[in-house]
Amino acid sequence: MNLFLVVGFGIVLSCTQALGSDPLVFVLNKQTELTEATRALLRNLYFARITTANNTLMVLHVTQLDKLNTFTRNLNNAVEQVQRAVTLATNTRKNTTSCLDTMKHSTDKIKKSELLGNKKCVKNALKLLKTHLDALDSKITLVNTHFAVLDRALYMCYSTKTEEMGDCAMLKLLRKENALRNLKKDIDLVIESASLAANNASREGRDCLARRLTSDLSQIANVTYVALDCTRSG
Repeated sequence: MNLFLVVGFGIVLSCTQALGSDPLVFVLNKQTELTEATRALLRNLYFARITTANNTLMVLHVTQLDKLNTFTRNLNNAVEQVQRAVTLATNTRKNTTSCLDTMKHSTDKIKKSELLGNKKCVKNALKLLKTHLDALDSKITLVNTHFAVLDRALYMCYSTKTEEMGDCAMLKLLRKENALRNLKKDIDLVIESASLAANNASREGRDCLARRLTSDLSQIANVTYVALDCTRSG
């Protein structure tokens, strides 16, 4: 009997039932590159051993199919949630980057206006900046939603944990999403200083805003990319 199981992160297993009392044997097509974390996860869960044949197939000897099926279902559900979360993070990154670009443009207007002594233009630029800060705040809400999805996925993993399941190594790696949490902290600092500047149009406040937006915002964008790379690499 052949059956195909899709285990998280695109791993396809072909399953054949051996005769007699032999354990169930899974043959993994190694065209799908396995990370070391995936190998560790397989070794630490239900597989008694992993052997390699002909440099093209990986044979996994399994003795507890019922537990494997339960774990597979839960892992697939968790991975699906993580994939949706990554999509959300990608969209958040795009929208946030656009918002930050506009904020930087507003800051440039503030700096140029300050040189010209045009107080009205400075006021209008600060008003525009406040509008985009509000928009950025909604993007942070989306990031928080992303974190909530990841937390549910991790809880799903840990709630099915048994001694045989080890430490849920695959999903634990997704804790590298802490890079996104650091992103949120950076954005919060930007909003704090920029809002202060928007509410207090003193030279000191505008200078603080300009420094923050010209230095930290580029770093924030970089942190977002790093966080998404962490998610994809697992």
